[in-house]
Amino acid sequence: MAVGFGEAHGAAQKTGLEYVKLEFGVNEFRIVGPLRPRYAYWKDLKQNSIPVECLSFDPEKEKFTNIETDWFKHYFPGAKCVWSYVATVLDKEGKPKLCGLKKKLFEQIQSTSKRLGDPTDPETGWPVVFEKKKTGNNRFNVEYILDPFACQAGQRPLNEEEKEIVASMKPIDEMIPRMSADEQKAFIESAWINTEEAGDREAVNELSHNEYDDHDKAAAESAAAKIVAAELAKEDAPF
Repeated sequence: MAVGFGEAHGAAQKTGLEYVKLEFGVNEFRIVGPLRPRYAYWKDLKQNSIPVECLSFDPEKEKFTNIETDWFKHYFPGAKCVWSYVATVLDKEGKPKLCGLKKKLFEQIQSTSKRLGDPTDPETGWPVVFEKKKTGNNRFNVEYILDPFACQAGQRPLNEEEKEIVASMKPIDEMIPRMSADEQKAFIESAWINTEEAGDREAVNELSHNEYDDHDKAAAESAAAKIVAAELAKEDAPF
């Protein structure tokens, strides 16, 4: 397909979204679309920890059905997958982004929705307002506290500009595609098994996605996407 000179960007255009960076203190975003249910394993690769989706978990049923072959568990029997749901959101400035939800924060959102309704509703939805607090010296000593009164105070319809932004966003399943079992097997073998790292299979990084610093998480997702795209480029990859 040809494009006019004035339409050409001159470089590959980004198709994904950045992740929300959750700072210590008060944070705010509004969930504007369906969630991407998943459990994922986390393992070090090229100085990043990247997520590898657990294929034993059926995102439509939100159950571990064990229908698809879990190749990560096959190669790394001691690995544990963790809750790693993702949402499309508008940040406080109204910019579209992805957000790796924290499980305990999500549970608070669910509880508050019983009183305020669906936070994703374009007419009656509300922002997720919460505080991120440090509770100890360990990097994992972090707490997320939802402020239901601030959530209610921000309850309003999306404006026309926000609705246009939401309508232009790709489905979250396209932004975070699920590999087939064959694709995942090939990726794991290329990334870890057929490399110098293969001798250390037991050194699986079992850190929870929910405990990651948000900068690390964004870098991990970005690294995973680039590596998978490169490995599957020889085939008809769904990216």
